[in-house]
Amino acid sequence: MSRRTFTLGIWALALGYFVFYAPYAALVRITTMRAPLAFDGVTFRLGILLTAGLVTAIVMGLVVTGLSWWRYAPTRVIAGRPLPWPHRRTLGSGLATVAIIYTTTLMYTFSGVSILLAILLMRAGVLMLAPVVDHVFKRRVRWFSWTAFGLSLLAIVVVIAELERHRLTWALVATVGVYVLAYAVRLHGINAVAKSDDREATCRYFVQEQMVAIATLIGIPGVVMLIGASGLSDMLGRSVTSFVSTDALLPSLAIGFLYACLYWFGTSIYLDRRENTFCISLNRCSSVLAVVGASYASAFLFGLATPNAGELIGAALILSALAVLSPLHHLRVARVPLVDSTSSGLVVFIRSHAGRPPAHYAATAEK
Repeated sequence: MSRRTFTLGIWALALGYFVFYAPYAALVRITTMRAPLAFDGVTFRLGILLTAGLVTAIVMGLVVTGLSWWRYAPTRVIAGRPLPWPHRRTLGSGLATVAIIYTTTLMYTFSGVSILLAILLMRAGVLMLAPVVDHVFKRRVRWFSWTAFGLSLLAIVVVIAELERHRLTWALVATVGVYVLAYAVRLHGINAVAKSDDREATCRYFVQEQMVAIATLIGIPGVVMLIGASGLSDMLGRSVTSFVSTDALLPSLAIGFLYACLYWFGTSIYLDRRENTFCISLNRCSSVLAVVGASYASAFLFGLATPNAGELIGAALILSALAVLSPLHHLRVARVPLVDSTSSGLVVFIRSHAGRPPAHYAATAEK
């Protein structure tokens, strides 16, 4: 078993998540706004979701292959041959991952809802799940994680106050509901199976989640095409098929690639052994800041609206949350006397990282 410790590498993961999330969110919104007149909104969104999901599956399969992680996949003997077979607990996580992939992209396609508001709506529920999951799995939540959690929620409250300026539809509410429910299922699987000192357990979980997600993301477009070819829904089949010939195809392929990259960084943050209240807050803050940047870039390049005052206040609160989650907290030194000076003539101090107890050893010196 290879053990993991608290390092600053998680901040590199947060940076990677930020770098890929900004162009992803902007590209989804711009592609949706430029939908061909021949397509209705539902069919066009379906084309984007299926295409991007298929590319995400292919790229993630290549990532797992490049990391040589398929060796962690569990197998089951069927017809005398061992075949990759996920465990029951990770089956639910894989299906929840598919729901998250589809609903995340779908949220940025709703008209009348800014991409910054869309992401804050999604982040609200997941942020509230974090301490609940930590409580269920008896993980200690450090004070700065609680502080960042509180600041993040305050940011959500400020921005949701702007909802009256936007169109709140049942489709939007249902999408957010499915997104949060899927995360509840996935976070349970992550904490029950993978979030531990055992790196190999983490790899096994990730591979099993991908086995289910990849198979589903590849299978759904095939089923849709089969339905159209069989005549059960000729209009659906023809509409999705004709999507391939539109100018939205290449952007949709890029959306899938960007999502696969941000998915890798984001999932790696969740799988870190720290408490969920820290990891989820860091993940959510990084993505919100990415969307702030994407909003201004889209406004400058394509003439879209810039974030309003409430959204900017929310973003400022998110920045405050990131400051509370500063790496300095992971480097703080706890000066712990290991030897009583009255007995040995020497007091020895050791360095202790936040969240980790001092090593159990002592040094003494003769007088």
